[in-house]
Amino acid sequence: MKTWKDIKLEALGLMFSRTDGGAVVALTSEDVADFANEMIDAANYALRDLATVVPIVRVLRLAQQVAGLKKYDLRELAPDFMRLIDDRLAFEDGDRYESVDEYRLEGGAVIVLPGRESGAYLLSYEAYPEEVRADTPEGQTFSLAPEALDLVPVYMASRIYGEEDISLATHYLNQYHVRRSELAARGMPRGTGGGFTTRTGWS
Repeated sequence: MKTWKDIKLEALGLMFSRTDGGAVVALTSEDVADFANEMIDAANYALRDLATVVPIVRVLRLAQQVAGLKKYDLRELAPDFMRLIDDRLAFEDGDRYESVDEYRLEGGAVIVLPGRESGAYLLSYEAYPEEVRADTPEGQTFSLAPEALDLVPVYMASRIYGEEDISLATHYLNQYHVRRSELAARGMPRGTGGGFTTRTGWS
């Protein structure tokens, strides 16, 4: 599984040779220190952009104990919540598993559901990817699909190397967009996200 260190090294490998007299240039060396903050910004942009094309799908379980309408703020229950996948709502109570049509989505993140005395709602949603920071461990892995994660260093190289070699940076940016479009063309599942949605007409 590709780590944060792997991604940085791949980006550097695309930009310039990482060897000097046979010795591998360390990520902490002065030769690459100037790229540190740009690497983080570029990586976070690419991770979020690619997560809209190849979604990270997670399931949230909402246990039920009380009847009556209930509101849930999905951003509080799942901090990585990006958008709801509205055709993947289900209910289970041990004896049955059924799809759910009765709900209302407010502001893209607050869901209103009819409460039940037992069982649980299962909500599938698209998640934001892990965020990279200055203190992110070198061994950090990511939830983004491998084929999408492979494009992160390509985008990083296109952003960071613009001042050194604009033609090479443009080449990498074009490569990123072409391969991103190929991933999008696969018809990956997408949520509707945002706005106000009523599936049953009640409000």
